[in-house]
Amino acid sequence: FSDEFSIYKNHQPDYIIIIPTKAEIYCYMFKELECNDLNHKKYLTNIDLFKKTQIYDSTSFLKNNAKKLYLYEKKIIYDYDDTHLNEIGTSLIADFFYEKIIKSN
Repeated sequence: FSDEFSIYKNHQPDYIIIIPTKAEIYCYMFKELECNDLNHKKYLTNIDLFKKTQIYDSTSFLKNNAKKLYLYEKKIIYDYDDTHLNEIGTSLIADFFYEKIIKSN
């Protein structure tokens, strides 16, 4: 991060939830996409600003649920025509948030 972010050292977030891209979730379906483990959590934990922040990666959770939804119901968790989570995806993130942060505290 640039020095401009140093103002946030006194205002660190309590939590970060990593939400993967549409391509990361559906790469297994398209030969044009590589399924790489980008390990966002490792990258973020190496940033001083986030040393005291709890970081949760929703990638595996969303991949597993997205695969089941598509196989059994032909539904996806992102909007068809852009890269934003749809209502199903938003609901899954809410479930993830609840399990990791609300229920566990």
